[in-house]
Amino acid sequence: MVPAGAVCSGAKADAGCVTLEGGLSGGWGCDTPEAAVTVLGMILSEGRRRAKELAAAGVVNWLELSPEKRFRPILLVVDEASSLLLPDRVPAGIPKDHPLAVEAAQANLLKAALASSINRIIAELRFVGVRMLLASQVTNNSTGIGPSLKSKIGHKILQGANPSRTARSQAFSDESAVPLVPANVRTDPDAAKGTGVAELEGSEPVVYKAYFATTTDYVDALDRLGVPTTEAPAPTAEQIARHSPVL
Repeated sequence: MVPAGAVCSGAKADAGCVTLEGGLSGGWGCDTPEAAVTVLGMILSEGRRRAKELAAAGVVNWLELSPEKRFRPILLVVDEASSLLLPDRVPAGIPKDHPLAVEAAQANLLKAALASSINRIIAELRFVGVRMLLASQVTNNSTGIGPSLKSKIGHKILQGANPSRTARSQAFSDESAVPLVPANVRTDPDAAKGTGVAELEGSEPVVYKAYFATTTDYVDALDRLGVPTTEAPAPTAEQIARHSPVL
């Protein structure tokens, strides 16, 4: 089974992905980098399978299929992406086969696999119904989210009422074309909460305001929508062994 959605996060040092309690039916969250690599690898495999189906049907986009044959869309959320992508420091002055060096090398192998899969999913799988939301506090080469990756992303959003010009330049394709949050909003501590700016592909850049919701709020909203849950919201050990690289 390939997940209809997955949530990957580097927010915790030992976590590759997290999920809402209970899990969505067809949606996965993962608690290790190995599981995160597995989920992305399985999504890539599913993307290749879908591409073959499109070719056989003589169409170039999943939305061209008839409704009954259309693929179920997949949403992949990658939070705190820099923590997932930045390589660990390999200890200096110790043998390469020392346990500490081996541990760092294995961690970096997984991070390299994650970076490769994230790049490929963004670049190659939109036409088969796969979408990714990539979140990071800083986006530049030193955080693992450089110009090559950003150039593949159609919609760019920068949270905050008064980000620096450097942050704006790193976030947007054309910083000068993106409006500033109005001064009367920036200077009001209450009004400024949740504001930001967005550069959306095919649309004019905009200022937006978001509102806080707890995890419980999200779960309640999903329950009201009747979204089914699952008792197995993560890849199996067998799937991890098949997809996760080991030195």
